[in-house]
Amino acid sequence: MSSKRTRKDRPGTILFRVDGGNVYSIGMGHLYRCIRLATRFKASNVNCHFVVKTHPEAHCVVSQHGFTSLFLKGEPSPQAEIQAVLELASTREALLFVDLRKDKQRLVERSESEGIRCVVYEDVHVESVAPTLLINPAPNAHRVSAYGKSVGQTRFLLGPEYLVLDPELNAHCRTQFSPAISKLFLCFGGADPCNISTRVLGILLDRDDTFHIILALGPAFGHTASIRNLLQQKDIRKRVSVVENCHNLASLQSTCEAAITAGGTLVFESIVIRLPTLALPSIDAEARNVSELMERGLVAGFRRDVADVSDAVLRRRIGDFLDDVSMRESLFQSSKKANFSGGTDRVAREVMRLM
Repeated sequence: MSSKRTRKDRPGTILFRVDGGNVYSIGMGHLYRCIRLATRFKASNVNCHFVVKTHPEAHCVVSQHGFTSLFLKGEPSPQAEIQAVLELASTREALLFVDLRKDKQRLVERSESEGIRCVVYEDVHVESVAPTLLINPAPNAHRVSAYGKSVGQTRFLLGPEYLVLDPELNAHCRTQFSPAISKLFLCFGGADPCNISTRVLGILLDRDDTFHIILALGPAFGHTASIRNLLQQKDIRKRVSVVENCHNLASLQSTCEAAITAGGTLVFESIVIRLPTLALPSIDAEARNVSELMERGLVAGFRRDVADVSDAVLRRRIGDFLDDVSMRESLFQSSKKANFSGGTDRVAREVMRLM
């Protein structure tokens, strides 16, 4: 009797091609959502490996969550990088899961041509790609004209129902609106390469408020010295608590009555938790998301990169958000009607169908 096992008999493997670190337009959001999915797949006995560039922060986060990093060492040429990724996927008979901001078109084309099934998860459409499965959870994804065209055998999953968020968020939903702010949540992602944290914290400490500020800094935050210097100069009343590399942001967010955050995954988490939020985008993709959410009355914020906003305008917008109780209550009531939960399980189920 032959001992050779068929593909269906072998345990499945998913190879995540994703980067993360203190790098502009990359940050840590891509990596975190892939880890959430990998955790879900691991519970179904699927082997998960991560192929990342040599950003040390990414390696630490991957290993902390119990997964293996397969580094792309040095600065390989685009061709060498693609070849390395495809060889890793081929030798492991793996499904390739790509979550990159850019430079994925050739990788996807080669993957599909070599019979390696490929999933692309993106929240901004910058390249025409035709993987086996394409997932875009952006609120405006349905309006991307390229998705309406027939592209090979690609299946499209579009819209916020496919947001990969922390499945535990629902356990932290706020049930009542608080007119007074006793705690303000401040966070600009796992990296904040533009150092919005220091800029906004400085504006807040110049105001004569009494609320406590909880500043969450991610594992790839590279401006700790500037935060420390600012606190020494301005935090005379010791109003700021700095939390570094927190593994459960939802538990922090839910203790606060308002938030000022980046315009990526964090702002969707705030909406799920029903935390009135001022969103400050730092890249164009975030600005498009925030603009859509502002149209729906779910957040306050800017429709453009906050780097293009003067300190005077930013100061006024922060003041309006903090001082206008009726606006914050409207955001709270709107968030109760939104439903951005369940996306992690939906994406996991669709990907598992390809295994």
